[in-house]
Amino acid sequence: MRKRFRVVAAVVSCVLALGTAAYFWVRAVYVLPDASCGAVSWGAADPATQCFAAAARRCATAGIRVHAQGTEQATDYVYIIGRGAPSRCPVTEYSQDRSYLGIGTVRVAGCRETSATSSGVLLSCPRLPEPIQIPASGGG
Repeated sequence: MRKRFRVVAAVVSCVLALGTAAYFWVRAVYVLPDASCGAVSWGAADPATQCFAAAARRCATAGIRVHAQGTEQATDYVYIIGRGAPSRCPVTEYSQDRSYLGIGTVRVAGCRETSATSSGVLLSCPRLPEPIQIPASGGG
């Protein structure tokens, strides 16, 4: 009877461990991180972009999610500002493609530079063909 209990307990423990590991693997590979400032469409300006620009000027931790819609696929970007020197904040770019075939894996890249001005936050990231600006206010 004791041996049976140990075997059942070991099997249940293994199943729980595998389930937990699978959950964390799926989250790491297929789920973009949360954006504390919120989400915007590419080129739009709203309270989310104002929150992100204010955090960049202070070099405070914050994130914004940007949705770029193409004709056959879309890409979601999450930019997370890390703490650093006020003139140069570290920024991490997370991106994920979406199409009619499903979602892609999350890609991660460190952005080379960031500067925050009254007109917005300028980001230069390896996966982008040229630096982009996330506007602080007004139309984009």
